[in-house]
Amino acid sequence: MSLRVGDYVRYADYRAHFDADVARPPVLWRRKELLKVLDAADKDERGTVALSSTGTIDGLTIMDGLSMTVQVVPAGSSTRLHSHSWWHLFIIQSGHGVVWFGDGGDEAPVQAGDLLLVPAWSEHAFRCSSEDALVMAVLGNLPQQARLSNKLAREPGDPMAVGKRA
Repeated sequence: MSLRVGDYVRYADYRAHFDADVARPPVLWRRKELLKVLDAADKDERGTVALSSTGTIDGLTIMDGLSMTVQVVPAGSSTRLHSHSWWHLFIIQSGHGVVWFGDGGDEAPVQAGDLLLVPAWSEHAFRCSSEDALVMAVLGNLPQQARLSNKLAREPGDPMAVGKRA
């Protein structure tokens, strides 16, 4: 690897870059489309396709501080609308249901094989509409936020929760 020579940016431009509104919408990747893309893609031993939130190379990110959990929403049950300082990537494993977002009022059906990106501070909740539980593998950056002492959350019925620790 060769040495790269760095460049410089005015401090005011640096600050403006980080002060810019970086709100992003939720992103949903459908299993059916993903299977088509995988079928048509070159099969490389290191990977087949990367997910992009924008459909361009600019939508790719490299992140550390990830966690993976499993969330189960029992048949006929719902989670409460909430938001927090970390993002989630939900990988729907089984069952089906609906995800809804408080900040835009949008909702979308989800089913096994779908992938759903919920950005930080995007209000979200799930409803299981199948006879079996809605089971989701979940990637998130809560460990990264914890290292930054930024485990903030908004829970239902607590309008002042923005500044409270989760």
